[in-house]
Amino acid sequence: GVQTCALPIYITYTWSGIVDNYVVIVSPENEEAIRKYLRKVRTVEFVVQKEPKGLADAILQAEPLIKNRFIVNLGDCLFKGEFAEGELELGVGVWTTGNLLEVNKSYLVDMQDRAVVHVREKPSLHPADVSGPQNCGMGVYFFDTRVFDYIRHYKGDLGSGDLTGVIQDMINAGEEVTPVMFKGRYINVTSPEDIEKAEEILQ
Repeated sequence: GVQTCALPIYITYTWSGIVDNYVVIVSPENEEAIRKYLRKVRTVEFVVQKEPKGLADAILQAEPLIKNRFIVNLGDCLFKGEFAEGELELGVGVWTTGNLLEVNKSYLVDMQDRAVVHVREKPSLHPADVSGPQNCGMGVYFFDTRVFDYIRHYKGDLGSGDLTGVIQDMINAGEEVTPVMFKGRYINVTSPEDIEKAEEILQ
């Protein structure tokens, strides 16, 4: 089966040649195992999130190691394909798909004039209520250091959906958040049924 520790290895290969180095955010419980799996990756640094306070807080723990732009790739979000090229400072990965199950596990992205105008966590879409493919927000984010202040000032609950809330705060404040379009296969691994699909992507 897919080992949790194998996912950071997959991610380092995915972004090889695109990023200069890697920061892996781990919990105290899995730090030793993930360090072991990544011992051959020389450009990786580790940050321990001592308490499980959500995704936004986990990203904030890496602030001392971030100088400018960076990519966040959640460890349980796997893909095989390509993102549209282009220079940007703030953006979210967007996969246009008819797979409502995957959209409902992730977040819905509303776009206008090539900008993200609204993001909605786990939207609970039903086939009878939608027509055509939907824009699934991926667990891949393109940030710069501006995001840290938004995380610090976030008023919502920490935990599930907090990063989506932070992104919406940025949009509401007038930041230009760009959809980075993706073509290929994507899965947000949230259940045992997803493991077989994840194995296919990892091959």
